[in-house]
Amino acid sequence: MRSELRPTARLRLRPAELAFLVICGLARLALGLAYSQIVPPWESYDEPGHFQYARYLAKYRRLLQPDDPEAEVIWSKFQPPLYYALIAPALAGFDLGPTFPPLTLNPYLVNGNAGVNYAATPAQPQGLEAQLVLALRAGRALSGLISTSSLLFVYLTARRLWPAAPQRARAATALYAFWPQGVFIGSMLT
Repeated sequence: MRSELRPTARLRLRPAELAFLVICGLARLALGLAYSQIVPPWESYDEPGHFQYARYLAKYRRLLQPDDPEAEVIWSKFQPPLYYALIAPALAGFDLGPTFPPLTLNPYLVNGNAGVNYAATPAQPQGLEAQLVLALRAGRALSGLISTSSLLFVYLTARRLWPAAPQRARAATALYAFWPQGVFIGSMLT
């Protein structure tokens, strides 16, 4: 028995669907940008390692070098470089210092990597520390934009799953867009 392969139908967004995506995306972006600016620096416990990676790419304009001692101390050096290559241009305009300085961790944490206020940072950082915080916030803002763009893919995937039920696709997209942990992670440099 011969099976014929039919091309999949193209999904066309109706004006109401497009309006939903624009409104949902703008709301998610606004919330993500607010998170990225309000959350104190280095609060996502792995954020320093991700920042170090993007900083290295921005500073040296090359991938991590195995023999480079500065590259060897980067916590997240095992990650694929695409995300960091996208974030690096946002950091390039800031003074990134000769090396990434060690962070002062909050001595009152309940355990070594959890709890509130992972890092102890001054309310008004000065000098290089201020430049690094500004670079971090710029990287976080771009990260928020990248994570917001993923809403389109979630929506299109949900529309393929439920072609006759666009309300399910909208619900899945809204749930994904405003899930608190997703907004937090998508708004940090991680």
